[in-house]
Amino acid sequence: MSSEEYSFRDELMEKIKNGGDLKGFDFSGRFLPGIKFYYRHKKGEDPIVPDMTGANFSGAMLHNCDFLDGNLQNANFEGADLKGSYIFGADLRDANFTKAFINNCHIYGSNLNGACLNEVKCHESLVSACELNKCEMLGADFTGSSFKDSNIVESNLAYSNFTDAYMEGARLVYSKLRNANFTKAVLFRGDLGKVDARFAIFRGAVLGKYDTEVGQFYGANMGRADFTNADFRNAELVGVNMHSAIAHSANFKSANLRSANLCNLKINEKTNMFDANLVRARIKNVDFSRLRLGGANLFETMINFEEIPQSIWEEQQGDFMQAWEAYSQLKTNFKSLGDRRGERWASKKERRLRGVCRRLMQKNQREKAVAMK
Repeated sequence: MSSEEYSFRDELMEKIKNGGDLKGFDFSGRFLPGIKFYYRHKKGEDPIVPDMTGANFSGAMLHNCDFLDGNLQNANFEGADLKGSYIFGADLRDANFTKAFINNCHIYGSNLNGACLNEVKCHESLVSACELNKCEMLGADFTGSSFKDSNIVESNLAYSNFTDAYMEGARLVYSKLRNANFTKAVLFRGDLGKVDARFAIFRGAVLGKYDTEVGQFYGANMGRADFTNADFRNAELVGVNMHSAIAHSANFKSANLRSANLCNLKINEKTNMFDANLVRARIKNVDFSRLRLGGANLFETMINFEEIPQSIWEEQQGDFMQAWEAYSQLKTNFKSLGDRRGERWASKKERRLRGVCRRLMQKNQREKAVAMK
C-alpha cells in the first residue's frame, strides 16, 4: 500500500472508532483488506457501528472485511471484491452488488431485500437465514454456495448458476428461475411454489420434501433428480425430462405432465399421479404395479403393454371404480397408439371391472333397502 492509502486507512479506522458518519462516503477503488466496520471498546460491549447508508464501495478491494450489524442501505458494491468477508446482521436493502465478487463470504441474518446481484460471482459462500426478497439476480453465479433457511421470494434468478448449491429450507415462492442451473443442488425441505422455472436445469438435484405446488416447470431438465416426498400437485410439468429420477412418495396429483419423459422413473406405492395429464408422455421401464393411474389422462402416451402387470395398483388395492376408469383410459391410449394387443387386454379388463362395479353397486343398494325397512 502507498503512504496515501495507509493514511486513508488510519483516518477511516479512527472515524469508525468514534462512531463517525459515513453516509454516502466514497470508498470506490480503495484497497481496504481486513477492515472491521465497527468498534468495541471492551469485549462483550455493544459495538459502535457507523451509518454507511448510500456509501460507495464500487471497485474496492474488501478482502476479509467485517460488516457486523452495518447499516448499508442503498450502498454501492458494484465490481467490489469482498472475498472472505463477514456480513452478519447487516441492513443491505436496495444495495447494488452488480458484478461484485463475493467468494468464500459469510453472510448471516442479513436483509438484502430489493438488492441487485446481477452477474455477481459468489462461489462457496455461506448465505444463511437471509432475506433476499424482490432481488435481481440475473446471470449470477452461486456455485457451491449455501442459502440455508433463506427467503428468496419474488426474485429474478433467471440464467443464474446454483450448481452444487445447498438450499435446505430456502423459500423461492413466486421467483423467476427461467433457464437457471440447479445441477446437483440440494433443495430439501423448502418451497418452490408458484415459481416460473421454465427450461431450468435440476439434473441430479435433491428436491425431497420440497413444495412445488402450482409451479411452472415447462421444459425443465430433472433427469436423475431426487423428488422423494416432493409435492408437485397442480404443477405445470409439460415436456420435463425426469429420466431416471427418484419419485418415491412424490405427489403429482392433477399435475400437467404432457409430453414429459418419465422413463426409468423410480416410484413406490405412495407415488401419486391421480388426475395427472399424461398425454404424449413417455413411461417406460417404470414399475406399473405401484403406479397410481386413477383419473389420469392418457392419450398417445408411450407405454409398453408388456410392462404392465396383470392387475394395476388400483385393482390390487380393491379400488375397483378407479381401476375401471384406469383400464378405460389404457384402452383409449393403446387404441391411439395402434397397439391392438394392448387395446384388447385393456378392453377385457375394463369389461370385467365394469361387471364387478355393477355387482357392488347393486349389493350396496340392496343393503340400503334392507337398512331402511
